[in-house]
Amino acid sequence: MEAGTFDTASHHTVVKTTVYGLFGKRFLDLLFGSILFIFSLPVMLLAALLIMIDNPGNALFKQRRIGKHGTVFELYKIRTMYIDQEHHGFRTTDGDSRVTRIGKILRDTKIDELPQLLNVIKGDMSLIGPRPLAVSEFEYIEHLGFAETHPGFCPEVAPGLTGLEQVNRAGLHMPYGDRFIFNRYYETHLSPWWDFKILVKTFLLCTPVCILLGLAGMAELLWLSLPVYLNR
Repeated sequence: MEAGTFDTASHHTVVKTTVYGLFGKRFLDLLFGSILFIFSLPVMLLAALLIMIDNPGNALFKQRRIGKHGTVFELYKIRTMYIDQEHHGFRTTDGDSRVTRIGKILRDTKIDELPQLLNVIKGDMSLIGPRPLAVSEFEYIEHLGFAETHPGFCPEVAPGLTGLEQVNRAGLHMPYGDRFIFNRYYETHLSPWWDFKILVKTFLLCTPVCILLGLAGMAELLWLSLPVYLNR
């Protein structure tokens, strides 16, 4: 096993190979990921400031996750817990005392996930795909025997900012068995149409945040174009 990579060859699924999967998906990730990142910058900066006021410390949280083909990468999020609390378990529960007041709002609105757009631009993630497992979570589940019974345990496509699991979980923690069934289904039915449907459902579930990002983006564009109008 190479450093920074988990051996997933023994329990991978069969990925549907298409031109879209090989080239088109990455092109759209770079295009829309970059646009969304620029539009979301004001929201991320405001959220980072609020979280530091609520609980002083680094506003950016980094965690080692499992990516495509078992590659380990650092996932970025806005910190939502009190400092050094993320080591006390890899899953949170309703009313988790480790989550700050502002952190709860950021989690409920999914604003804490926005820095993952940088992971999308870097190629660690895709806009749409399976939810990436934390390294500690991967090691824990591997010992439960899911590798043999659930091919979707180790997805062979890039993990996503949103995906089938995320739009079907209704805010609750999905059982691991169901989660890996969704992973396998997505991999074996990969297509632009499926990605479009997932994006639409994501927008419907996160409409307030999407509207906020749109307004922030327009305000940012107006601010940047202001000097042009003033110099006329």
